[in-house]
Amino acid sequence: MRYHTKEGGDPMSVTLKQWGNSLSIRIPRTITNTLALSEGSELTLEIMDNAIVLKPKQKKHTLAEAVEIMKTQKAPGAYFDDSMEGEELI
Repeated sequence: MRYHTKEGGDPMSVTLKQWGNSLSIRIPRTITNTLALSEGSELTLEIMDNAIVLKPKQKKHTLAEAVEIMKTQKAPGAYFDDSMEGEELI
């Protein structure tokens, strides 16, 4: 895993800011570009080993989207080969 750091190899730091009744952080552009995040992107948030972990939420495709994705993919080869291999009787 590649961690983003500022020059000199030190970890980036962010400051919590008040936003209504919550606290917020700003995610640096280098990280949002790397993860293809933009305004409205959904993230999962969890606490692991006393650390806050944010991950891009995996999108669940609709059936129509899945079909469109499959149309762009190469069809798999034949799964059943009924050609003769020995001295079978026909």
